[in-house]
Amino acid sequence: MPTASPTLFSVETYGAKGDGATDDGPAIRKAVSEAAASGKPARLEFAKGKSYFLAYDSSSSSLTVNGAQDVVIDGNGATLLLDGPEGAVTFSRCERCTVRNLTVEYPKLPYTQGSIVAVDPANLTYDLALMPGYDLPSSQSANGWWVSVLGPTGHGLKQTVGDALFLTSAEPVAGKDRTYRVTVQAPWKGSVANLAVGDRSFLPTETGVKGLKPGALFNAFRCSDVTFEKLTIYSSPGMCFHLSLNTGKVTIRGVRIQNRPGTDRVMSSRSDGIHCDENRVGPTIEDCLFEGLMDDSINIHCMGRAVTAVDSDTQVTAVAQANNYAVGDTVQAFDSVGGGILGSASIVSKSYTKGGVAFVLSSPIPGMTVDPSARVPKTILYNISQSGSGFVIRNNTFLPQRRYAALIRAHDGLVEGNTVTGGAGYDLSNETGTFSEGPIPDNVIIRGNKFVGAPGIKIETSCSQPSGRGVRNILLDNNEFTDIIRWPIIICNAHNITAKNTTIRQTAGHPFNSPLIAVRNSDTVSFEAPLIVSDATAQPPCLVEFSQMTDADMATVKLDWSEAQVSVPHLSRSQYTHRM
Repeated sequence: MPTASPTLFSVETYGAKGDGATDDGPAIRKAVSEAAASGKPARLEFAKGKSYFLAYDSSSSSLTVNGAQDVVIDGNGATLLLDGPEGAVTFSRCERCTVRNLTVEYPKLPYTQGSIVAVDPANLTYDLALMPGYDLPSSQSANGWWVSVLGPTGHGLKQTVGDALFLTSAEPVAGKDRTYRVTVQAPWKGSVANLAVGDRSFLPTETGVKGLKPGALFNAFRCSDVTFEKLTIYSSPGMCFHLSLNTGKVTIRGVRIQNRPGTDRVMSSRSDGIHCDENRVGPTIEDCLFEGLMDDSINIHCMGRAVTAVDSDTQVTAVAQANNYAVGDTVQAFDSVGGGILGSASIVSKSYTKGGVAFVLSSPIPGMTVDPSARVPKTILYNISQSGSGFVIRNNTFLPQRRYAALIRAHDGLVEGNTVTGGAGYDLSNETGTFSEGPIPDNVIIRGNKFVGAPGIKIETSCSQPSGRGVRNILLDNNEFTDIIRWPIIICNAHNITAKNTTIRQTAGHPFNSPLIAVRNSDTVSFEAPLIVSDATAQPPCLVEFSQMTDADMATVKLDWSEAQVSVPHLSRSQYTHRM
């Protein structure tokens, strides 16, 4: 750590006004550039409580710090008012840098919103009347846009509609001011039938369609020991944070992504809160608040790369996108059909060929194959060395949002002391479709979390014809589920999963009439005492439902319920488990 006192750089010295109207972008960018280029510890400060407007600059779409060490950007509680696809702060190839104490807002919101005033399921349409104070939607074609639907009040999605509708068009309704007829694509016909007058939805504005040129509001690329703390984000056209290819720890602490208080806004961000990909060290995310996001609050993964040729068990070629795999990295080979992990090995050598990137591996991985006719590549490589291992998600609050509080596709992590209210819970899985995100989760501890009125924890190996059990070594300890919708815990295509000290409660008015825990095509699964279930009014068919499991699988299941406290009068003890 540096011992010299940092040199102070004030944005006011460079001419920034902070009056919320003057374009302060040139002055602030110059201050940031000189602080970063000083070669010494530097502290860039904003004036306390002021608002700085940054008009869009196509040549520099955020406040960028390149190749710097020991730079602190301290907002002192100031607000950045951003324009169009402008971002906030980007660290690139930096060490020991921090940004703190800033609020981010877009005066021109990336979306408009309204209430549904008419629904026509037969024609797959609904009419959306824009609320006062919100801009008109983008004039571009709406074909391919997606939207979500909320009920008349609150920030949670309408459960019977699903998490997204994809559109064909959104056109003004003749004779009705600020009203748009929205046509939904045919596959979402069933969702349209569940819409109702009074429901709320949104459409992107021109700002929303443009997205974010720098990738996210706050970015860290190829950095080490970077910290984002005490930041508040009220609106974003895209991701709020993008962490990619970092070589050392990135810490996000005390961040609030939320609907602006005192408004009727239906969302904060149109995309992920914290999106982490291809990092060699997992992030630490703690003491943060997430609300109103239209995608995952946290997503940790690396990208899977398709194997295009297999010369031997130690010589393979992968698609060109594997070019950032390095000699010495550990790769994991995954069978996307059966769901099994074929093996792991380190990269001994790497070369480029017409077919992509050729690797020589340190040890054989039998079973790698190529099927050119398959919709999804048969064998996928995941780079374990840059998959975000060692992540920590701790003491965060997740309020209603569109997708998962945490989408975890990584190894060796801790998810502890968080509260999830509404929205969706945790998903530990890989993805073998559009994004091919992985690797297969392994060695993750999830403990001391509370889920209220939300789905709980899903653990699943994603594959087309499940036979393998890729997800493994997951511990669920001391988690509480209250008034859960759907499954509190679901375990699919997994190995060595332990749940202990589990509490499941349903209160009056929240009946739950499905099995509380589902286990499918898995082995070495343990449920350790105490299991506390309290739902006097529910009529579940069982507590734990087992399916797609052989006698050998069932022999590995451990049910230590000698101290279970179960208050479900509908069930006798012999009905606690059911095998399909």
